[in-house]
Amino acid sequence: VGYIGVATDITERKAAEEALAESEERFRLAFDTAPMGMFMFEVMPERTGRITRCNQAMGDLLGRETADVLGMTVTGLGGGDGGSGNVGLGRLLTLQISELLEGEMAFHRADGSTVWGAVSASVVAPQGSNPYGICLVEDITVRKRVEAELQHLALHDPLTGLANRALLMDRIEEALGHAECDDSPHVGLIFLDLDGFKAVNDTWGHAQGDEVLHTVARRIQGSIRPGDTAARLGGDEFAVLSLGAPDVAELHGVADRIRRELQRPFTMAGGGTYDQLSASAGVVTSHPGCTAEELLHRADKLMYEAKRSGKDCVAVGNPAEEESMMRAAQLTSELDTALYVDQFVIHVQPIVNLLTGDCVAAEALLRWDHPELGLLSPDQFLNVAEASRHMPAIGRHVLFEACRQARLWTGPMATAAV
Repeated sequence: VGYIGVATDITERKAAEEALAESEERFRLAFDTAPMGMFMFEVMPERTGRITRCNQAMGDLLGRETADVLGMTVTGLGGGDGGSGNVGLGRLLTLQISELLEGEMAFHRADGSTVWGAVSASVVAPQGSNPYGICLVEDITVRKRVEAELQHLALHDPLTGLANRALLMDRIEEALGHAECDDSPHVGLIFLDLDGFKAVNDTWGHAQGDEVLHTVARRIQGSIRPGDTAARLGGDEFAVLSLGAPDVAELHGVADRIRRELQRPFTMAGGGTYDQLSASAGVVTSHPGCTAEELLHRADKLMYEAKRSGKDCVAVGNPAEEESMMRAAQLTSELDTALYVDQFVIHVQPIVNLLTGDCVAAEALLRWDHPELGLLSPDQFLNVAEASRHMPAIGRHVLFEACRQARLWTGPMATAAV
């Protein structure tokens, strides 16, 4: 009986296995103890997005045990940010091999709160193994919270918490845009200025005045519809933006409701009360082509009209008068162009001697050949020109043009009236 032995040198293989095991252990330690959240997920079609590995930092970020995270799906981590978190995390499932995705995404914690992470993710395909996704998540919740607070401060009045002028103007422009596109009801605006507020500061001091303004803001907010916007424009000026207001009458009712609320006594420091506060209001609705600045300016002018009428009342814009004002403003802004491109023309009207039939004189009549409104007679624009700086220039233009045409006439002519 004999034995035959075969010996194969596997030193290199064993060394490779040991090196691989050592490498895997280093990766495991680095993965599990990394201060940044990390997880791996499947990208195979039959179980796309299932989380297969999660480190402690990721579990802490989610407020879960790492074992509880395993088996969850990528989209199941999405947070309560109005849907954008889920959409962002779903983007991980569309990654191609070697593609890098970076962005900020919301995650849903076990207690229902939302945290934010700066995400860096990719899909890798090891040789001989199924591809998988790996995602790194840096907790940026504090930064996002600070950004949100700064954004809020930039768009809200720090004293009352109401929208400030910038936010109001943005919302007016947005509402006007929707009204134009959807042919929806008018956009309404109420401009309010407090009557008698100066006495509060003079008598009780500015700190008490701030308290009164804070109470005024609460009363205004409680008097409007949920979808409307109350804003403090500065000092003791406030505004209310009403979306889809059917007519001025409804806005008038809202303004009256606010006035009645502000007529209620205010409790002052030391237990006293102040019942001399009221509000003057201007109410306007939008029209096609209206801008936010224009709407606010119209409401502001009407508010001062209410003050001139005795205060503590509401002045409502007359559509016909406001349309006339807008037409006048449009023509005023176009007078420079009309002079520059010679839109003003002279029409000559002859004066005839009835006995002889001879043309003895002529009258030069001014007309504005407006590119959009057609031929305008003087009664449609001269009052606008007289109220602006344009009348001298128009007068010179008419005189020059009348003289130029008179030189071209042939035959006897007694006079030419301009």
